[in-house]
Amino acid sequence: MKTYFPPVLSSLLLFVAIGIGAQFSLINNEIAGWAYGYIGLFTLIVLFFYKQLTSAKNSKSFITLFLGAVAAKMFITLIYLTIALYTHKNWAMMEKMQLAISVFIAYVVFTVVLARSKPLQD
Repeated sequence: MKTYFPPVLSSLLLFVAIGIGAQFSLINNEIAGWAYGYIGLFTLIVLFFYKQLTSAKNSKSFITLFLGAVAAKMFITLIYLTIALYTHKNWAMMEKMQLAISVFIAYVVFTVVLARSKPLQD
């Protein structure tokens, strides 16, 4: 039975970090909502790719799947940020930076989770 502990734990820690940031007014509540949405969406995407990466037959297929996952994550992040920033043109620069930094941190955490999923032995 495969375990999905690393992606789920990472997403829970990110949810807690965003919650603490919103609680102590480090992040605007609306930005926190967008960050929660991003983390939730990425948890589903990372679980999908994590399952594929852990069942990779060899290192070559692992690398191919990992690079495909990174490309897909980049495009989804671009689309998500474009929608968020286009629909909220009235946000101040600080709010835009809060969203960008929170999305970047989540992106890096999920990339590390995917990189740490090891394929089966060759």
